[in-house]
Amino acid sequence: MKIYEYYRDSANLTLNGGLLALFPAMFIVLGNILILHQKILMLLCIPFIVYSVLSYQLYRNKTRDGKSIKKNMLSKGTSYPHLFCSQHLLVLFLPAITPSVKLFYPDGNLAGEISPISRKLSDFMNSTRRYILTDQNSSVRGSYRVKNNNSLVIEVWNEMGEYAGKYQKRKRPGFKKVKKELFEGNGCFLAEIKGAAFFMDEQIIMPDNESIGRLRRGWMPVEWSSIFPDSNTPVLTLNPNKNSNINLLAISVLINEFFIER
Repeated sequence: MKIYEYYRDSANLTLNGGLLALFPAMFIVLGNILILHQKILMLLCIPFIVYSVLSYQLYRNKTRDGKSIKKNMLSKGTSYPHLFCSQHLLVLFLPAITPSVKLFYPDGNLAGEISPISRKLSDFMNSTRRYILTDQNSSVRGSYRVKNNNSLVIEVWNEMGEYAGKYQKRKRPGFKKVKKELFEGNGCFLAEIKGAAFFMDEQIIMPDNESIGRLRRGWMPVEWSSIFPDSNTPVLTLNPNKNSNINLLAISVLINEFFIER
């Protein structure tokens, strides 16, 4: 997948949502004409019609952006051979029937995808959800198991099935009610996740103040705008000096941000 294909799929989902919004309006109109005969009830159609019109306009905008992006990408190849070879990944959520998070290189090519795995009966009983991270070749690069009991825990395994560590979010007393932390596979503390209260800016900081990664919205270099027209596209920045297990732990921040808190 390329970024213009994401825009195409997102535009189609938006159009379908707008068309579905017309059905309640049609039922209200038909029911009122055939049975109720109350003119004031026709006002109930307004929110559905407005939503449908706005969805159609958004569909047109996304379709136009997709075509423009495709033209800009025709003259550009990719220089990224594998998922973690780029320091920056652009993050886009696709709210389909099976929602997923798409990761793109700055050149607009797909880097990877986070998607949920069908839940088993035992998962429902244990309040557990599972996700996998695949690269541009659909090869599994990591897996995640989310447990949400007294505290949120996201356990992480690498592509070899080895335990890489966990993300933990727990409540604590005081003004700062939530603490987010990463732990390595051996149980040692790795980093704390510090975020802003009113906008997306999650920083993963080690005890020596070295950054493992950062997820930000509203920060995107101008030179990427020909491929990513939305300047509010979230950007995940990874530390190129860290190994793949630590990068997988950093990716767990996306699972919390887009699948848990969203």
